[in-house]
Formats: sequence, structure tokens, C-alpha cells
Amino acid sequence: MQLILGLSKNNFIAKSENDDMSWLKADKNVFRLLSATNGGINYISKKSGEFMPDILPGRKIIKLSRKSLTLDMAFVLNKKANLLGGQTLALEAINKNYITDIFLTYSPIELETGIKFNLDKIIEEKFNKVQKITIDGVIVYHWKKK
Repeated sequence: MQLILGLSKNNFIAKSENDDMSWLKADKNVFRLLSATNGGINYISKKSGEFMPDILPGRKIIKLSRKSLTLDMAFVLNKKANLLGGQTLALEAINKNYITDIFLTYSPIELETGIKFNLDKIIEEKFNKVQKITIDGVIVYHWKKK
């Protein structure tokens, strides 16, 4: 699986627990490109998925749940799908060695408060940074599993 997470310029992953992520508009084109890879199949946590439509043009959003479609089941069904988060689900997938690639996109927006991204250390331990590119003002870091 490949993990795709959008962050603010100053390393916040969300404004709050119920953030609709509308501040990430700057990375819309980057998200569209990344989420269309791997057949356009995108898994997302139930909570994060509350703010996303089930279908986006050329892509499918599938909400995971601990009671129905779990991360483990999703991995068995499609090891090459995209995982969109949130952060707790991302950590679980990294710890289970399900993630082969990570794309961290940094929006040019700075948030004053919110939920800090806290997976930096584990990503640096388990992955190698292979590429940094900028698209429409959005910085994208690509990491590959060591």
C-alpha cells in the first residue's frame, strides 16, 4: 500500500478532530494525481472518511472500520491500494509493514493550532526519502520502505 497524507506547511495534519480539511485546497491537484494511482482505490479511516465523498472522478474512496472492513482485510483485498489516513490508521499500517511508499504533501498554508503530525520519527526509521518535488506550490516528499 502507499500512504498519502496532506499536511500544513508547519506540520499540522488537521485543525481539529472534526476538520473538513478544506484548508488543503492548494494541494487538490496533487491529491487528484496521487489518489488516482493504483487503480484509484483509496482506503480511509471511518472518521476521516466522513468528510470525503465515496466517489471522486476516476477514484473510489472506501471507508475502513474496526467492525466491518478492517485495515487487515483491506490489505488482503488490495495490497497496492492507497491509504489516505488519518494519522492513527497510518501508524497502524506502518507498524504492520503494509506500507511500501509514503507521499507527504505539504500545503503552503500554515495553521495556527491543530493536531500536529507525529509520525516523523517512525517514517525516518523505516523509510528512505527518495524524492522531493514541488507542484503548484505544494511540496511532495516521497519515501520508500527500507
